[in-house]
Amino acid sequence: MNVQDLLNNTYNGGIVLPDFQRSFIWEPEDIRQLLISVLGNYFIGTVLLLDSRRDESIFALRLIEGVKEVNPDAKIQSMVKVILDGQQRTTALFYALYEPNINLKNRRSPYRFYLDLNKALNNDLEKAVIAVNINDKKKLSEIEKQPEVIPFSLLKDVGKLAVKFRDHPRLEDVIKLANSFMQREIHVVTLGFDTPPERIVETFERINKTGVPLSIFELLTAKLYKHHIKLRDLLMDAKQKYSFLKAIPEEHILKVIALLRGQEVKRKNLLELDPKDFVFDWGRACEALEQAYRVVTDVRNGFGVLDFKKWMPYSTMIVPLAGILKYLSEKNLRAQTIITK
Repeated sequence: MNVQDLLNNTYNGGIVLPDFQRSFIWEPEDIRQLLISVLGNYFIGTVLLLDSRRDESIFALRLIEGVKEVNPDAKIQSMVKVILDGQQRTTALFYALYEPNINLKNRRSPYRFYLDLNKALNNDLEKAVIAVNINDKKKLSEIEKQPEVIPFSLLKDVGKLAVKFRDHPRLEDVIKLANSFMQREIHVVTLGFDTPPERIVETFERINKTGVPLSIFELLTAKLYKHHIKLRDLLMDAKQKYSFLKAIPEEHILKVIALLRGQEVKRKNLLELDPKDFVFDWGRACEALEQAYRVVTDVRNGFGVLDFKKWMPYSTMIVPLAGILKYLSEKNLRAQTIITK
């Protein structure tokens, strides 16, 4: 897929994100380096897409950041390609060429990206791409005085570019440069409509070894969203209520839910947890983990693990312990007798 098609489909809501994807976190220099790579025809990695139907998607879907700012009428199309890997690159290209009025990471103001045509035509790409904070009035004023420096947004409108530089001695090269950028091909791997969730995770992990892999919790967050279950809100509430989440991964809650439902703690089972009674079982699992955490860390009447993260021999032991304690309490059996034995 070339840059133009990628951005057009993003703008029109044909390329979207699953709700579990993280927000755009690139800084100005990250975007600048990507633009240099595209200009120089360097490999920028593979984009992983999933063919999906909006109304049948197992994930909640959302538009890429910045789309609504520049296209208020944008809606998620009925047939979409969902980005599983490549969000940062896609959003960075969209940001540079469509100029949404949103701040970048650790910045208080939006940035704009410019191309010095003379430097670019002379293959000095490192100096050709310029990032400017919109509040840097001095630098913006300097750029306005240089007619050969253009916003990257102009590259997507070759007609307007041709009119602007109709008297340029290297007009043909300018047009060729713009077309080359917009037609630059990006390697894409597309998963089919019927790809099961566990296969999505496995493929993602293999293609994105150097990145941060998607967790089961993130995938299930998106999957449950369409059933009006807001897993992130449940987690936020649990963090305020329970102590165990200071030391125990949230994914353990899902594992305890599986145990309480009589299922094996396997990735496939966790990804396919039934939304029916999920909120109720979430509460049961949190109570069980809190009880188990107190037993483990209690110095006087428990196992006396002072620092769970540091001294718990196998942190996953908390999962079956929580399941056992919850079973005993719901059967009105005395847990202390079992523990001491």
